[in-house]
Amino acid sequence: MSSALYTAAAGAAAQQVRIEILTNNLANINSSGYKAEASAFRIPENEPQAEALVQQLRYKPAILPHEIITDFSPGVLKPTENPLDMALKGDGFFCIGTRDGIRYTRNGRFALNGLGELTTAEGHFVLGQRGVIRLEGDNVRIKPDGTISTNETVVDSLRIVSFETPYPLSKEGDALYALTDPDALQIDAFDTEVIQGSIETANVDAVLEMTRLIEAGRMFEAYGNVIKTLDGSTGQLINRIGNVTA
Repeated sequence: MSSALYTAAAGAAAQQVRIEILTNNLANINSSGYKAEASAFRIPENEPQAEALVQQLRYKPAILPHEIITDFSPGVLKPTENPLDMALKGDGFFCIGTRDGIRYTRNGRFALNGLGELTTAEGHFVLGQRGVIRLEGDNVRIKPDGTISTNETVVDSLRIVSFETPYPLSKEGDALYALTDPDALQIDAFDTEVIQGSIETANVDAVLEMTRLIEAGRMFEAYGNVIKTLDGSTGQLINRIGNVTA
């Protein structure tokens, strides 16, 4: 395959990745606590393999590496009047107990299961300083510092943590994140406020994402046309060579 065809194929592949990511962002625009993603295509700097990669790209540009980056900037807080809904104003994540261990989220749309335990919509446990939070009684009150009380009696305090940036977290689905580095230092988010009766909306700018999606679609189509043209030219060249040698 010619270098030009490799370049066109690499460009088309890059735009296909962008399209998939942008489409997913738009599909989750109404998902509480969702964080937008973007693709980054880069060559590692100051690393032993960087020069070798540059040399390879001269002949096979399609191997250009990429990674998906999560935008952890905050979304807009939206009042719901549901006393079990919670939003975080500032840095930090709710700690969630799952079968696979502790996970982290900004999605504070919580509920009570049949045992009165505070859970996510998927049934995972919301963790407090004492473990699983169980609420008995009415009149649930949550203070900005995360202290939870029912009928004026303190039950527990939400376990809210943060990490040094860039966050050592990977997305798992259901707005949950897992640690990519088990030794990452957890920081108590003392400056973060819990807003009861609100949720954090997705940090997706619909207009911007649609604009980017249209742009990516046009670029993908352009690369596709280049590939067709090059393929046609190659085919014609092969036929001419065949006629000459026949």
